[in-house]
Amino acid sequence: MTASRLITENKLEQATSGLWHLLGADVQDDFTYSDGDDEESYVKKIIANAADTSSTSAELESHIHDWPSEYHLTTKRAHLLRALDLSGLENVLELGCGCGAISRYLAEQGMNVDAIEGSFRRAGIAHSRCRDLDNINIV
Repeated sequence: MTASRLITENKLEQATSGLWHLLGADVQDDFTYSDGDDEESYVKKIIANAADTSSTSAELESHIHDWPSEYHLTTKRAHLLRALDLSGLENVLELGCGCGAISRYLAEQGMNVDAIEGSFRRAGIAHSRCRDLDNINIV
């Protein structure tokens, strides 16, 4: 995706990981919210190795084994938005995108998505989940 207004006006740069961050900023993860190292490492591995990372992925759902994996891998998360009439929306700013479940759904609907996440690890997982979409930026 080309740089959005959010990216250009805030002087963000894209790291080799594909994530956007403040120009010259230290991208270490100082954001302390987490489901836990083991849990997030598991979700990261599953998403990185999945052939289908879509919001309707039965492949991702087949790896659910506890609450954190269910929260990040279930197809049900997108149901929160499926009932809404989002037609006509072109640009979306998502704050707190986590591992990208909702971000993915919004981008699949054809919207241009700028998804913001405070945790560098979770942002990386979201980027991996949306790796085949060109209408989303993870910041």
